[in-house]
Formats: sequence, C-alpha cells, structure tokens
Amino acid sequence: VNAKEEKMRNKRKREKRIRNKGKQVCAKACEHKMKSNEEAMNRQPQVQITPQEILSSIPKELQECARWVLWRYTEDGRKLPLQPNGKAASTKDPSTWSTLSEVLDCYFPFQHDGIGFVFTDDDDITGLDLDDAIDPETGELYPEAREILRHCGKIYAERSPSGRGVKVLFRTKRRGRGRRGKYGKVGVELYFQERFFTITGAKLEGHSNELAEADKLLEFLDQNVFSEWI
Repeated sequence: VNAKEEKMRNKRKREKRIRNKGKQVCAKACEHKMKSNEEAMNRQPQVQITPQEILSSIPKELQECARWVLWRYTEDGRKLPLQPNGKAASTKDPSTWSTLSEVLDCYFPFQHDGIGFVFTDDDDITGLDLDDAIDPETGELYPEAREILRHCGKIYAERSPSGRGVKVLFRTKRRGRGRRGKYGKVGVELYFQERFFTITGAKLEGHSNELAEADKLLEFLDQNVFSEWI
C-alpha cells in the first residue's frame, strides 16, 4: 500500500510540474505577444498626414519637385520607400520617384504609413533630423532641441511621424556626405543626398513654410554637435 501511495504522490507531483511549466510557457507567450503588440503600436505614426495639411504647410519648392515616395514601416522598424504601384522605391533611382500629387492620390493610411521627400545632389535642399526632440508626455520641445531650433530662425520645421522628432528643411551650398552627432539627449543627423525624409506637414508653431539658407545653424552644429560622417 505504501508503495502504491508513493507512486501516486510522485505521479501527482509530475502532473503539477507539467501544469506549472505549461502556465510559465503560456505566460511567456502572452508577454511576448503583448511586447510585440506594443512595439507595433510604437511603430504606428502618431502624426497622421492629410493632403490638405501637406499642401497648405510644406514649402512650394518641395511641392514642385518630382522626388516623392510613399513609405511604410517594416517588421524591424525601418522605413521602406515605395512607389505608387506598390514596388520598392530607391533614393538612388529617380525613375522610382513620383510627383507629390501622385503619392497623395495613392496614399491610404491602412496601406502606407506616410509620404517622403528624396534628397539629391542636384540642388541645395537639405534635411536636418532631430530624434527624441519632443517630450511625449507634454508635447513640448526638450531644451536641447529648442536651442538647436533657435539657430534655425523661422525656416521650415515639422513634427516627425512618431510625434517625438523634428524635421528641418533648408537650403545650403554645402554638399557631400551627411553628418551625425548628439546634443544632450537629442540625436542629430544632416542629409544632403541619397536619403529620404518622412513628411507630415505638421509644421511647428513659429516656423515658416519657406526654404531659406541656414548658415548660422550649420555653424552651430559644426561646433557643438557633429562628431562623425555618415
């Protein structure tokens, strides 16, 4: 009898271990699913574009350039440029770019995450990307970002799709490779060519919708921010 009782106890212990292990696996799977859902939500644009906002906010010079693409987030969080026909676009191949009206006509929020503008070496249009520039809780610019924008004057600047960054577009005769650096908590990147900027039309208050030269801005960045070439 004792042997049978011991056998039953061992059986119940094994069954309990199996149940507990199953619960742990289920909990980990649920945690992974929640994390994946959270990451997917973070990849969703927080600043939605509208054709009306785009046309009323962004500089006319950009609107007249046939250097536009659509884009959407990939699984790993990259931004994939697309043509209106659904095929991949390339920042090095002008045949894959479109007019602004063409991309706006094809933009659907459930198929695309936004539109973008391609920089080339054919003109002096330049882009400055400020990451982690806006406090997501208050919606206010961080002091470091505010200091950078103070050197921009009133040139065009807008909120990025995430709602946490700022895109600045201006003119400069400087060309060549891009630059990168940090200013406090703000990541800073400067692009001249073979890159595209996501465009939202969510213009920052106090900034114009004109493309102007920004020599003072570049001088400030050279002295205080940039640390490497890209």
